[in-house]
Amino acid sequence: MDYASYLIWLEYVAQAGKEEYHCHLKQYWSRIKKYDSRVKPLLLDTPQQLLGKLAQRGVFEFHQNPDLLSYDRGVERVTALIKLNQQPAEVQDKVRQILIKYQEKPVLLGKHILLLNPGNTNEVPEPIIVTQGSYQFKLYANFDCVLQENDNIIHIVDLKTGHHLQTHTGLSNYDNRQAHVYLLAASYLYPKAKTIASFYNLETQQWSSPYHQTPSLLARTAEMLAIVAKRHQQDKRNLVSNPENFHRIFRPHPGLACQYCQFTSICSFADLIP
Repeated sequence: MDYASYLIWLEYVAQAGKEEYHCHLKQYWSRIKKYDSRVKPLLLDTPQQLLGKLAQRGVFEFHQNPDLLSYDRGVERVTALIKLNQQPAEVQDKVRQILIKYQEKPVLLGKHILLLNPGNTNEVPEPIIVTQGSYQFKLYANFDCVLQENDNIIHIVDLKTGHHLQTHTGLSNYDNRQAHVYLLAASYLYPKAKTIASFYNLETQQWSSPYHQTPSLLARTAEMLAIVAKRHQQDKRNLVSNPENFHRIFRPHPGLACQYCQFTSICSFADLIP
């Protein structure tokens, strides 16, 4: 069965405002060639990815033992549990600061937590079968946190790190599509519940505005994901038939995108940086 996820959608269609940094060829390297001996070493987490995973794991450990939130050496205990001392100094410092802030302001404390993802696992979530007309596809949606609020609203919380404000407008730079995918997934997992989704930045301690389910939003999101699932499957078929034409199926976009790409050392198109 064809499948889709927010990340696959992002690989096909850039986030609004970030088109210049988007290169479809990255999907070829990271998904199709991920087991290639040249590619595997390049798929290690970046410092920013490590920061996000370890910060989320730290929050998880706090809530596994909530007494640590009021313990003077709680942060020290959590950093030991997540083996923070094995990470680069830059990552250690930032994660420690995030955990200090979280201990001071534990936004999930006292909440009815239905799910809290430890964040450092590579487990693939169970797929959700989405029906779009006569077409069905698998949707993979990995939640960071699911809360049941006092009014029985299901609240999907995505935990972020880094800075997510546009420098020229000060507006949120989160990708709305990620929240929309969460809301679609929740409509299948919690069909009788009203659901909202939001982003919480562990570094800045700021919430995004909540995203709400509407029939039109769910229908539009399912429609877009169905298009992505079909195209992804077709691209893989085309690649099997014409492996030498991989660059025509997953078209490169050399330039600014190459400056932030981990595959430049093995990608011949990276030489075209203007």
